[in-house]
Amino acid sequence: MSAAPKPIPSVSIGLPVYNGEAYLDLAIRAAIEQTHEDFELILGDNASTDGTAEICEQWAKADSRIRWARSEVHTGAAGNFNRTFSLARGQYFRWAAHDDLTEATYLERCVERLRSDADIVLVHSEMVEIDERGCINGDLGWPIADAADRDPIKRFAGAIDLSHGCFDVFGLIRKAALEKTKLIAPYLGSDRVLLAELALQGRLERVDEVLFQSREHPQRSIRMRSDSARDQWFASGRRSAKFRPNWRRLHAVRDAVARAELTLGQRLRCQAEITKWAMKQRGSLYREVVGRARVGDINEKMPPNEPLGDPVPSGSKAG
Repeated sequence: MSAAPKPIPSVSIGLPVYNGEAYLDLAIRAAIEQTHEDFELILGDNASTDGTAEICEQWAKADSRIRWARSEVHTGAAGNFNRTFSLARGQYFRWAAHDDLTEATYLERCVERLRSDADIVLVHSEMVEIDERGCINGDLGWPIADAADRDPIKRFAGAIDLSHGCFDVFGLIRKAALEKTKLIAPYLGSDRVLLAELALQGRLERVDEVLFQSREHPQRSIRMRSDSARDQWFASGRRSAKFRPNWRRLHAVRDAVARAELTLGQRLRCQAEITKWAMKQRGSLYREVVGRARVGDINEKMPPNEPLGDPVPSGSKAG
């Protein structure tokens, strides 16, 4: 007789990881010690070569809410992030980085907010940065401007702007809303496009409590030697494509607007915001066309620790 299927949880957590043994155990422990206990944790091991597999296997055996999905071939960070989402069953979903931490009430507070208002598609919390030992370095700001506004175009404009840190991609998201997006695409900065896609669908809010800790350490992928190297690693070593992240993002946000449920007037306003963004980035766009893109162009106006960039939200946090 086959085993009865597990009940579908309200929340799915996807934790993509590649060679993350240094902090993985702490991240898993924080994920399972939530006061909202109705969840599943999906560990996406992207063909790690360190002790990651052993850690994942031990936790999967210890807690029935944990599933371990190991890839025998490295798929790139984007592929691994999206693979964890493809395995999710819950109504709500969030990505967790293997080196970040959440307070025990993180899921509880985010679920409460999502259940309170159907117009909200993503909820994150306020944040602090921690170091290798877990000591607090300071508060993290860089919110998305107008993310909770009732006007979808204002939210969209804030999401495509370069003045926020993309940390909200680690928030709790309605699965139905994520399914309408292109998820994490295989190029540097695609998390910013994903947040713009979500912003067109509904409000992005933050719980007014510090419940998320982003870890800063030398092994973060944001510390790689160049943006182009990070872009290639993010896409699993794409060598042939030219490094044109700003052009990719420009095409992607246009496509997002084309697919969104908007009125003609709203589409025109979105195009105006895209034009404003392109004008601000005209130097980088020009250099990418003529083949003189400089290392760091994509981060010219980004905060120094802007996550994706990293590859995928927050350095060495991907698989």
